[in-house]
Amino acid sequence: MRSLTRLGANENHLNELPKEIQHLTNLQLLDLRFNRLSTLPPEIGKLTALKKLFLRFNKLVKIPDEIGNLKLLEVFSVRNNRLALIPDTVSNLVNLEILDVQHNQISHMPPVSDMLKLTSLDVQYNCLQALPEGVWNLTKLTGLHVKYNQIKEIPSNLLLNMGGLEELDFEGNKLCDIPAQMQSLKSLKKLYISRNNISDFPAEFGSLRCVEELYINDNNISSLAEIVNLSTLRVLNMSNNNIMELPREITRLSVLRVIAMFIALLKEMICLMSSEGFSSSFLLGFDTNPFHSHKFRLAIIQELNFGANYLKHLIPEIGALKNLTHLELNDNALEDIPTEIADLVSLQVLNLEGTLLLPMAFIGLCFSLVLSILIMFVQEIN
Repeated sequence: MRSLTRLGANENHLNELPKEIQHLTNLQLLDLRFNRLSTLPPEIGKLTALKKLFLRFNKLVKIPDEIGNLKLLEVFSVRNNRLALIPDTVSNLVNLEILDVQHNQISHMPPVSDMLKLTSLDVQYNCLQALPEGVWNLTKLTGLHVKYNQIKEIPSNLLLNMGGLEELDFEGNKLCDIPAQMQSLKSLKKLYISRNNISDFPAEFGSLRCVEELYINDNNISSLAEIVNLSTLRVLNMSNNNIMELPREITRLSVLRVIAMFIALLKEMICLMSSEGFSSSFLLGFDTNPFHSHKFRLAIIQELNFGANYLKHLIPEIGALKNLTHLELNDNALEDIPTEIADLVSLQVLNLEGTLLLPMAFIGLCFSLVLSILIMFVQEIN
């Protein structure tokens, strides 16, 4: 078996990897995912032809220093283990393109300054208080995932050489500020900075002209002044902030498709979009607070998502949304459904899962729908 180049031993019940593995010197791919390994033999360092090593979903508490001998390694994945540290010898893996250590207990990472081929670095769900040293040298990086660590700032020099970065995820850290150098990320498409302590954005933030998805929910943001310049924005989650009003310029975001915000801002958003004559469909998702009465004037809405809220009642004015095709009301506390829902002549999907509707309310809903169909039938005959 010395000529073996690929070995897939994933999803077994392996408790240990035999040291005889060292004899498979032509091995290029070793897949040990979903086993019960707690350690690796030092002999794994003899597999110098290895290019891809998958160790995710084991019980590893330690990686041997000999891992640094695998100089040809391109993909190294040890996510979902029990590692408290990554050995410094990992810095020797200069051909790495993907380094994935997410979902461990790592508090410190070795330098990555020599991993110049790295395109994806995933350290999310660990205990890091700082990014790995030398991460600013990774000019080929397209994805940097740092979600749910304990990082307090984004180093300004981190951003200057990352013009090719497309996805940046700092959700669930301790950020208070966004550096002005963020404008250097000319290729950035997805930015996740929700669940931090951010209160505002630098003026330069508006120059990110490629951003398509922006998640800023659960911060202390009070103004969207810089965000209205993000002309390519399709998805905006701004819920659970201190935003009291929407700037009229938000109507510049003509390609916006998904909006999540406080229900209290609904009236203002509808009025703004109606007055500007939007011609696109919107999916409006609301996280908190019951839906309160306001007459819809935005008949172009095609999809509404009120799922997983605290709704007890739905306003009758919803019947005015003649173009509505999808209505998600799942996982609420609805006590009744207005008969006007039968006026939604374009409705194709109605999700009432987990709403705990009383039997009589459900019967009333069915009766309204049947009656609406009969009326339409009679109208067509006449």
